Amino acid sequence: MFISHRDSQTDFLSSHNCAWVIEMRASEISNECWLLGVGGEFELYNITLLPSHKISFTIKGGNFNCGDDEVTISRKVICTLNHKI
Repeated sequence: MFISHRDSQTDFLSSHNCAWVIEMRASEISNECWLLGVGGEFELYNITLLPSHKISFTIKGGNFNCGDDEVTISRKVICTLNHKI
């Protein structure tokens, strides 16, 4: 994954089969797709907020839960583009 363009409000991330437009200034986490740090590793996660300050993560077909204090907010995904070759 690499960042190919940067301005004050958005970034564009791209991999071999997908691209994402991400919001730079998001600071409050919500139910959506996010670039988050969990355990020191940053990855794109689909998240659902749960009661008692817990977050449910879905990534690459798996699910896990953790506390919101274990997460580093990085960027909110505002658009996902899948490319098929």
